[in-house]
Amino acid sequence: MSAAPRPLPLGLRMINRVGPMVERSGILTTELDPDALCALAVQRSGLTDFGDPSFRPALERLLDSVQTDARLHFLGRRFMHQVVLRALEVRLRLAARAPEADALPLRPPLVICGLPRSGTTFLHRLLALADDAQALPLWELMEPVAGPGPDRRRVEAERRMARLARVVPHSIDAQHLMRADLPDECGHLFKPAFLSSLLWMVPATGWLEWMHHQDFGPAYADYRRLLALLARPDRRLVLKDPFHAMHLPALFSAVPDARVVQTHRAPSEVVPSFHKLCLTLHAVFAEDLDLQRIVTANTDWLAHLAQRSVDDRVLVPAGQVLDVDYRDLVRDPVDTCRRIHAHFGLPFDEALEARMQAFVAENGQRKHGPNPYSAEDYGQTTAGIGARFQDYRSTYGLD
Repeated sequence: MSAAPRPLPLGLRMINRVGPMVERSGILTTELDPDALCALAVQRSGLTDFGDPSFRPALERLLDSVQTDARLHFLGRRFMHQVVLRALEVRLRLAARAPEADALPLRPPLVICGLPRSGTTFLHRLLALADDAQALPLWELMEPVAGPGPDRRRVEAERRMARLARVVPHSIDAQHLMRADLPDECGHLFKPAFLSSLLWMVPATGWLEWMHHQDFGPAYADYRRLLALLARPDRRLVLKDPFHAMHLPALFSAVPDARVVQTHRAPSEVVPSFHKLCLTLHAVFAEDLDLQRIVTANTDWLAHLAQRSVDDRVLVPAGQVLDVDYRDLVRDPVDTCRRIHAHFGLPFDEALEARMQAFVAENGQRKHGPNPYSAEDYGQTTAGIGARFQDYRSTYGLD
């Protein structure tokens, strides 16, 4: 396996050495105990009700896996401490506003999903250009319910992005462009349930393997509440998270009139690209990565998503899911968007077409540099990946 991640810069390695001494002094903590984190969230927020207690097993499984599987260094533990603490505070704020959220109407959102690395981000940002569209920026997704006092969520998100850019051993922009003000994945909204794919920024493999088999119904109920609180009454939400494709029945149960676009790309291209993105992030927060277990976990995850895409299609409302081939999206992105709008009865005029054409011209596939990868980098073969995903490939015409 030749895709070993690059080491952290010397300055960050020094922080990891000094950090434990700072923690022992009491200046800060990397505590990852669920009871301690819940107590701290209560203390910081002034709230005590976490709402539906179904989040607790996921929280406990995540933190156990982080400490037994992820092999985090000081920076990684501090990062997860902060992520979990923010998620618990959002959960407390959401529980306080749940009656309000349940009473709010929600216009039918347009939801993009599909295998990760299949053009979902590019398509999402294109569809967000419509006059009546509302895409949620990263800063709002990271902390969807503001706390009391001045709203500093955008400023804090920018600081976090700047810190991440400094610690990633090589540029991540060529893989997934993230900025505080850009639309991003609504998977962030599942963090308060501790079932978000975004928590895989650290290699908590035991939690990931456990998550495949959990009931996402309560998490989608909270997701709908958060959408209602975030939505503008004069706009329709345009959302994106690849992993909705694993849970379409739960999505439609919570948001029955959702309009879903599902992208499809050859798994032999998707899987190694996904490995590269995940390992780029894992290398920032963990040491002594178990590359084989991560590659196996990633492949199993995507295979599970693909099979659910086949098996669950009969369980979702007819006409409310539109399939898009990645090759069509790359060949003519604007025509793909026109077809999506036509399918769901959404307006599409010359002004929108011009904006989309300008976006395509400005955001070429390699704008931020090359992004090479291959199955062999991760001990796999194109043929082997193809065989693992044969049912999915046949169903969606990817052969």
